[in-house]
Amino acid sequence: AALKQLFFMQSTVLTSIAARLDYDIASLNFSFDDSVSVIEEKMVGVTRELCDLVQKKKEAEKNDVPRRIIEFMKENYSDPDFYMTTLVEEFGLSDKTIAKLIKGYQNMTFSEYLEELRLQKALRLLDNPENNIRFIASASGFSSENTFFKVFKRKFGISPSNYRNNKQIMTPGEEH
Repeated sequence: AALKQLFFMQSTVLTSIAARLDYDIASLNFSFDDSVSVIEEKMVGVTRELCDLVQKKKEAEKNDVPRRIIEFMKENYSDPDFYMTTLVEEFGLSDKTIAKLIKGYQNMTFSEYLEELRLQKALRLLDNPENNIRFIASASGFSSENTFFKVFKRKFGISPSNYRNNKQIMTPGEEH
């Protein structure tokens, strides 16, 4: 009887753990009529399932981190003070770990991906002739107009102004 009492106390703990993991073990229906071996078998089974569930949750969280990092970058890239240290502080991971996660998820380095986000925004802003180059550089997250010019020219082989002028004289249907 004391052994069964112990099993029922343990099942209460397991039920509490299962509830915290959003896992329903009510279907086990522990009963005082169960033999010790039946109770033990049920508890071992539930413990295995809970361990598997914890492992799956850890894997899901691990796979979710790169996506969360990329989403954070998409939301914050236009801040000229956005650096790798921003991600280190936000996610509590080392810069090397973050660099590996970004490379694995985007197939680009942190700097390449940040630059790509900023350049894509600049291209969208260049479509509006009302936007001057200084505004575009700032709104895209570049620390200066000069930095924007250098990065743009290196990537596209043409200055932002020449890009805009050439795009305006393209025939409809041509892509940049």
